[in-house]
Amino acid sequence: MAPKFELPFTQPSHVVAIGCALLLAIFLSTSGYGAWDNTGVWRTVPRMCHVLAFSMLLGMQFWVSFVAGVVMYTNLPRHTFGYIQSKLFPKYFQISTILITIVVGTFVWEHSKWEWKTMLQGGMLVTSLLMIVLNLIALQPKATRVMFEKHLIEKEEQAGDSIGKVDDEKLKSLMEMKKYRELSSQFIRLHSLSAIANLIALCTEVVHLWYLVSNLTTL
Repeated sequence: MAPKFELPFTQPSHVVAIGCALLLAIFLSTSGYGAWDNTGVWRTVPRMCHVLAFSMLLGMQFWVSFVAGVVMYTNLPRHTFGYIQSKLFPKYFQISTILITIVVGTFVWEHSKWEWKTMLQGGMLVTSLLMIVLNLIALQPKATRVMFEKHLIEKEEQAGDSIGKVDDEKLKSLMEMKKYRELSSQFIRLHSLSAIANLIALCTEVVHLWYLVSNLTTL
């Protein structure tokens, strides 16, 4: 039975602290009670949600793509790395889907007139959403299934304890098996498509980041 997922104490305490900081920021921006209607606080809420969700999404994608994956791949046995990724990626794409949905929703909410620049940004965000959902419901589950099938064969050949790639001698022996060659080809194809989809989403979000920054009046 899989272990029950429970948040340690530090996570709820962080959420409470962030919530208090947000309330303090809102209070300081209103010059006291009764100023909510004429200071634009309610108009700021969807913008706050947009920037918060977008920054969380972009930060998470950079961390998973350029830090977490690389560190684990170069320090963990390949089967341990694969198992962790099989648990991490579903959560990664689920949270990414929620965040990009918020980003798209708040962007549409904020724009009543759609000029070509607005339509371009909307298209970028929708493209990111489609790429993330594609990974969530199709590419990642299939790649994980094929990976575990490869791992079963590698365990039989005692080839799963190495860090990173399989040792050259064991890999040569494994590639003599037709089933393993087919699984390797499938995994490379699925993993490549997943990486391309993730890269497209990341690039469209960088374009949107430039759009947001170019519309700032000051820091």
